[in-house]
Amino acid sequence: MNANILKNISHGVYVIGVIDENGRKCGCIVDALMQVTVTPLGVEVCTNKKSYTTRCIRNAREFTVSILPKHAAPALIANFGYQSAAAADKWENVEHDLIDGIPVVKNSLGSFKVKVFHELELSTHILWSCEVVDTCEGTGNEEPMTYRYYQTDLVEATQKAFASGLSGQSMSASGDSYTCGVCGYHYDGDTPFEELPDDWVCPQCGMSKECFVKD
Repeated sequence: MNANILKNISHGVYVIGVIDENGRKCGCIVDALMQVTVTPLGVEVCTNKKSYTTRCIRNAREFTVSILPKHAAPALIANFGYQSAAAADKWENVEHDLIDGIPVVKNSLGSFKVKVFHELELSTHILWSCEVVDTCEGTGNEEPMTYRYYQTDLVEATQKAFASGLSGQSMSASGDSYTCGVCGYHYDGDTPFEELPDDWVCPQCGMSKECFVKD
């Protein structure tokens, strides 16, 4: 059996925010999330049974979800996915807002708060059935990150970010963007602008990289 086939299922990458019993901001990365109803607005979310975030959700019965854009910093993913909230302050170096005191990632595509009304224990995870009770507008101007994109393009960069130590690394949800100062062309390609070759030119007007300004 080839389990890699399931990586073709289209779903996103999200940051969970929750408050623990001591009032600390905690959270983790998840990919198993889907909207299941419209009225009431309902979602289902899976978290690892052994994670500290799961323990926090079970106690608080409410949490937030931030929808990550495609070009979110790999260090942001490593921060929430490669260490335990029991030992690390995951939100300390992450720009964030609050929904009713619960953190959400700033510059995400949008975020929302949910209340848990049912939980189902699976073999390795807990499936949370939730109602969306509040939302927070995001940038909404970029493609969402998909789990497939993370697996094919970001795993190595995320591992390197964590191995290098997260202190001092960018944990922005929005990748740096650049606009041509001559014609206004906005670069949003998959390759970071700084890594484009020196002879790269604006595809719209033909001007060099030096004519681009950081947004």
